[in-house]
Amino acid sequence: MKTSLVISVLNESRSINSFLGSLSTQSQSPNEIIIVDGGSSDDTVAKINQWSPKLRSLHLISKKGANISTSRNLGIRKASGDVIAITDVGLLDKDWLRNITRPFSDSSVDVVGGFFHPSAPTFFQKALAAVTIPTLPEIKPSQFLPSSRSVAFRKSAWQEVHGYPEWIPICEDIIFDLKLKKSNFKFAFAPDAISFWEPRPNIHKFFRQYYLYSRSDGHALLWPKRHAVRYLTYLFLLIALIALVLQVYWPIGLVLLGGLIYTYRLYHRFSTHFPDATLSHRLAAAFFIPILTFIGDLAKMVGFPVGLYERATGKVIYEKF
Repeated sequence: MKTSLVISVLNESRSINSFLGSLSTQSQSPNEIIIVDGGSSDDTVAKINQWSPKLRSLHLISKKGANISTSRNLGIRKASGDVIAITDVGLLDKDWLRNITRPFSDSSVDVVGGFFHPSAPTFFQKALAAVTIPTLPEIKPSQFLPSSRSVAFRKSAWQEVHGYPEWIPICEDIIFDLKLKKSNFKFAFAPDAISFWEPRPNIHKFFRQYYLYSRSDGHALLWPKRHAVRYLTYLFLLIALIALVLQVYWPIGLVLLGGLIYTYRLYHRFSTHFPDATLSHRLAAAFFIPILTFIGDLAKMVGFPVGLYERATGKVIYEKF
């Protein structure tokens, strides 16, 4: 079984060396590595070229202006492997490729979803990881939609669903997964195929990230019930605050109870992701996690209607899937 690793990059100067370093120490090497650069304006390309002597199977393709899906599809078309492995620029566990390709020994398996853990050098990123990155016990393998951070699939499956959706710049991996599910391809889960992903370093970049995610949800009409529940939850919170002003206190009790139930899971995540966290960090997380949750929810509530508007007015030429 021949395996091709395909990565899309854009302005990854800060992290490309550490990523390629983790790739160079894999316990199982891919037959070829194809990196597609979407037009980096920093020295990403120069740094990739410096790795060519160490990663002799590396091929670099430049496609200025290509979005993530276009880059991936271009790389996969050029790939000669029967199995395509996909990851983002982060860090890879030394056995990542071995573990994510092992399930293909079963000829009935078409897609393998790996897992990912946070790499969080700052306290802010640790708190954000608790809000945004699930722990392994939360995952239901039968319902899990693999992230582009850690996934592999047969090239024939990619061909049958016509590749990644190039019409949408973000959430392309979810739509690709749903297309594969709809075509009844068999998924397997490889929890030991681990990549390490760094959360956004500040509130501005976090807000923008989740705004863009949610706007793409609107473009593709993804998760409308989930978004509706979020709007209704905050509507109830607003009503509870108005009731408090009017000296009606019972709605606030419900809000506090619901908030405790919801955030307990996130505090548990923090402890699971970072079991060696100091007491001061644990106490600070209790303060910051609700704030970051609200900021993320606000970004989603702003982005989703923008995406719906752009879809309805033809600013996005969407495809059905």
